Amino acid sequence: MHLSASVRYLMYSAPKNKDLYDAFDDFSNRIRWTYYFAKKKALNVHIEESEDLYDPDYALPHVAKTADLQDAYFELGLSQGKKYIDNYVEKFVPAIKASSKDTGLVWLTEVKEYLLKNDYIVTPTDKNLGAAVVTRKWFIENSKLLLSDANNYTKISAAERQLILERTRTKVEEAADFTEKFLNNEQLEKFLRSKIPESRLEEPKVPVFYGVPKIHKTPTKMRPIVLVTLARRDPLLRSKDLAQRISKLKLDPSRKKYIVSGDIVAFYPNIPADKCIDIVFEWYKAWALAHEISQEEIHLFKRCLNLANKDLIIDFQDETFLQKKGLAMGVACSPDLANLYGAHFEEKILASDEVIKHEMPFFARFIDDVIGVVYAHNEAEALSIAKRISYEDVELEWIASEYNTPFLDSLLYLDPITKKVESLPYRKRLNHKERIPWASHHPKDVKKGTYIGEMSRLATLSSKPEHYIAAVKELGELYAGRGYPIDMIKMWTKDNMTKRWEKRLDEPQKAPVDVFVLKTHYNPIWLRFDIKEFSTNITESWDSSLAVFWDNQARRFSGVRQRPLMQEQVTLRAKPADTVQRSLDDLWGGKASITPTLANVSGGPFGACCGEIPASSGHPANAGNCQ
Repeated sequence: MHLSASVRYLMYSAPKNKDLYDAFDDFSNRIRWTYYFAKKKALNVHIEESEDLYDPDYALPHVAKTADLQDAYFELGLSQGKKYIDNYVEKFVPAIKASSKDTGLVWLTEVKEYLLKNDYIVTPTDKNLGAAVVTRKWFIENSKLLLSDANNYTKISAAERQLILERTRTKVEEAADFTEKFLNNEQLEKFLRSKIPESRLEEPKVPVFYGVPKIHKTPTKMRPIVLVTLARRDPLLRSKDLAQRISKLKLDPSRKKYIVSGDIVAFYPNIPADKCIDIVFEWYKAWALAHEISQEEIHLFKRCLNLANKDLIIDFQDETFLQKKGLAMGVACSPDLANLYGAHFEEKILASDEVIKHEMPFFARFIDDVIGVVYAHNEAEALSIAKRISYEDVELEWIASEYNTPFLDSLLYLDPITKKVESLPYRKRLNHKERIPWASHHPKDVKKGTYIGEMSRLATLSSKPEHYIAAVKELGELYAGRGYPIDMIKMWTKDNMTKRWEKRLDEPQKAPVDVFVLKTHYNPIWLRFDIKEFSTNITESWDSSLAVFWDNQARRFSGVRQRPLMQEQVTLRAKPADTVQRSLDDLWGGKASITPTLANVSGGPFGACCGEIPASSGHPANAGNCQ
């Protein structure tokens, strides 16, 4: 029963006042630093070159330095935010604590004891089909079976392991020294050095090998994974890209068509690393020279490219293995390298092959999955056309159908009436349909956002309204089976059904650049926290203080008696141009507007849960039960 709640179940967390004040302290410190640097820039104070070169991709964990108090009007605004939290704690928190309780649906201690007693492991599955329970023995045996492949791995001794680690350490140090000497980029230099321990006595971290079961295959095997870093692959984005391209596809209705799909066999391991690195580097160099990138930076790129993809070793059960060929699945750049390697061959074939140009009106690839439409009289001819696309060193297995084929999360089919390629949502075999259960301690807004997000995904995958309607009906039944109230599902569906369909092929909107995040984590204490009111209390205080200040500046220049200032506003000293969009020229021209940089106070990375609501939007503000 406990495991049936799914790994998406969120355990109970007792409400804690401290979470509110910790989040506010962190928020205040970060926004003080933002104000500090904005003011320096506005006053033309010299900013160190290293600050200009800051790149969030190279950010390292560090203890945040406490910012000094800033101008009085700014601190007054923050005090209004603190006052809102104090009032919230007094007014709402007692009721939240009184009503908050654990559902008792999942007992972690009992689950852990059961797994240990039976030597079971709970693991994710390939293709994200849900959690699986396997015996520890099966997991180890199948992992060793993968590592016994002499074409891909070789076991190395402790001495060989140490030699590779020392060689890698030296190369990283040399790259960092080169950066320090020739690029003057302190942040990048520190980032490179952070990858190796300072002490020679401490061993660098070696990636750990593991695998996930391919439960959709018979017999069940394992997919090799190396845990280094997560490479981002967004299913919704790639599905939307496919849907957009198919919606624009124009086919000759008089010609017979086939859908061809291909699977690149073991793509990463079979890509020749040296050739791939050379291909990618030549593309990068051409781009870099066109954009006036220095020779030193080009050299460092090539050095790091080799460093990240050579001497790849992994640990498994006190043994070390060397990957003999291909790209590593756990290296962050591997998806990009694999994509660029494939694009290198596609670029030449699609541009020069006359048969492909005339007989294949559509082609797309997503990592190692390939799809296309070809004009052909029969299946054999369709396959012969598709096989003209190849990637030299890797094997591509093609199948062809005059009816339909699954691809990603869609079932693509040739409509005999419209003579077009249509699509509808597709669920892979043995998909567990895991969802956040209603009994989970996620905030209600997160549950709602997840449901609506699935509606958007289904709309994207559906080329016809009837497909979308059928899919949403099934979605509602699925969530009802997870304990969601029927009336609530109906309300969410009714409010979003048409909207999601109309926007199904729209480009995703980028987050506004002026959002400043109130970082939180899931806890019932946020249940009735109003992010808009919190934001308004701060920004209206700033507006009020600044309005008085700049009005008095105008009065001073015109000889009119100044308005009295609140004591807290007396110490206003300078006008940060990036913080207050108002100048005396605008004042005389009647164009004045006061807009602090904190145009939006956002609740954080939890979507609807934490708001991300513009302070001036008028949207019903609710930070959600940000547990």
